Amino acid sequence: MSRLFLIGDEDTVLGFRYAGIRGYVAKTSAEAVDLFRKATEDKDVTVVVLTERMAEAIRPELDRYSEKRVFPFIVEIADASGPLPTRKSPSEIIKEAIGISI
Repeated sequence: MSRLFLIGDEDTVLGFRYAGIRGYVAKTSAEAVDLFRKATEDKDVTVVVLTERMAEAIRPELDRYSEKRVFPFIVEIADASGPLPTRKSPSEIIKEAIGISI
């Protein structure tokens, strides 16, 4: 059975619970790293979702993971505070990747 594993702040996790998706709150980067490792070691998890701020807090761990593995798929989302100002929009990423504006 495939599963989504969400790691984020309290507000984001609560919002996903309303949609029927269970999430885990990490209050520190150490907690986030522990949850991330738990998620990537679980064979039933197919997608790990992290808030952008949580992902930034554990960026070295995410980079080490992505150098070695591509599954489960890692997705970064904005949290209840909105997207990070330094993050590119999906349309900017697509334009850089294929050269077409959408």
